Amino acid sequence: MTLGRGAASSRISVEPICLAVSLAEFRKWLRAARPGAEFTYAVGRSLDRQHKVVQFVRESADQGDVHLLQRRRSDGKTDYFARRVASAKPSPAPSKQTQALDPESEAGRVLGMLRRHANFERPCPTNAEIAKALGLGEPARARYLIGQLTSAGHIKVDNRGARITRVVTIVENGKRTSDARLAVGKGFTSEGQQ
Repeated sequence: MTLGRGAASSRISVEPICLAVSLAEFRKWLRAARPGAEFTYAVGRSLDRQHKVVQFVRESADQGDVHLLQRRRSDGKTDYFARRVASAKPSPAPSKQTQALDPESEAGRVLGMLRRHANFERPCPTNAEIAKALGLGEPARARYLIGQLTSAGHIKVDNRGARITRVVTIVENGKRTSDARLAVGKGFTSEGQQ
């Protein structure tokens, strides 16, 4: 859209911040895409995080279905695209002991953070990092919630000893956080931060 008065006036060009595909179009691609396939779901100078398809794509990434990537174009805009990843092991049948978890509860938020680290093969965050990121107060609260998740059968924890990052396995999909010692050299320090 161009605004202005007469031939001598200045022109202002207004364009959308972000253009995105429909949610139905992305879902159709996601169902049919093979691992490694890429799909541009939005283009713009910045990503509209309130757009339904952008929120759905983020949820798909959190679940480990896609990796999110972006590519800067010469015109200053950015292509936001998803790359389909191979499915993890088939989800085991839920055990009778595992109960549904409210994703907005403290334990649900901790599980979500652990899932993201496992999906991206990052080292498990420390109790202090979890407490700070989720506003839990003290690291002891994060330790307690991890114990609750373990007892409820949502995660398995492999404590490697003092000064070595634990490895957490998400029971529902078998994905694991990486061993911090292996992550060094992949852009991570031994503490698991980039």
